[in-house]
Amino acid sequence: MSSPTYQPPAPEHPFARYIRILGEGKSGSRSLNQMEARDAFGMDISRLS
Repeated sequence: MSSPTYQPPAPEHPFARYIRILGEGKSGSRSLNQMEARDAFGMDISRLS
C-alpha cells in the first residue's frame, strides 16, 4: 500500500487578497482604499486564471 503523494498548495490567486478584505463578514470587512481599488479594478480577471 502506498502513501498519498505530497501535493504542495496551489499558489494563491492574485485577486484573492481583495476578496478577503471585502468578505470578512459583518464585523471584519472593510472597503478597499484607493490604491487597493485601483489595483483590483486594473486586473484583467479573465487573464489571471
